[in-house]
Amino acid sequence: AAILGFATSAAYAQVNALPPTPHILVFGPAEARAIPDKFSINMTISVTDPSADVARTKVEQHVQAILAGLKRADVPAGETIATSLKIEPDQEYDSKTEKQVYKGVQVSRGIGATFYDLDKLQQFLRTLATSKEVQDSGITTGLRDEAKLREQLRGKAIESTQAKAKSIAAACPA
Repeated sequence: AAILGFATSAAYAQVNALPPTPHILVFGPAEARAIPDKFSINMTISVTDPSADVARTKVEQHVQAILAGLKRADVPAGETIATSLKIEPDQEYDSKTEKQVYKGVQVSRGIGATFYDLDKLQQFLRTLATSKEVQDSGITTGLRDEAKLREQLRGKAIESTQAKAKSIAAACPA
């Protein structure tokens, strides 16, 4: 479960604006527990071959297979991002000769997708064939309505601050 916390940052900003007379600075916390309902995955497809066309063709085959898997998992098109082709020479340092050795042309692309259903993500992962050429660089979790939750927490933090300030003011001699 994800835990989000929020403290009124306005109180911190006011520290320098307070007069030199005695004062009490009050701030209140707010906390919520939420179960992630947003899952983002990023994949990198990279192929090195002496022939740029062979490398590009392999990359595109992998990309099409991944996009088909995302479609089968019902990921909306607006939740999928595919980068442009990146083509560059691939070299490796040879410690014996102390020189860079040309390995071929490296062609790569990235694909990212966001799932709002854990079962659909798991369905996709069962069909994703990772390899030296197709890498899953991890899954990040989040909340679909994070902005709404943060706004609710802000309100709770303000209420907490006000209650604490009233309690302190009541305890202070007049």
